[in-house]
Amino acid sequence: MDPGTPDLVGSALGLDGKAPLQRARFGAVVYLKNVIDSYLLRVRLQR
Repeated sequence: MDPGTPDLVGSALGLDGKAPLQRARFGAVVYLKNVIDSYLLRVRLQR
């Protein structure tokens, strides 16, 4: 999918292009948190 498409759609709808970026950043943060939590849980169980 073309990366420019959400910006074109957003500008056509009168929205700024920041919303998809913020949503992607939020998803990345949640993913990293899950990875770190599972890693810490694994380390704790090994002791």
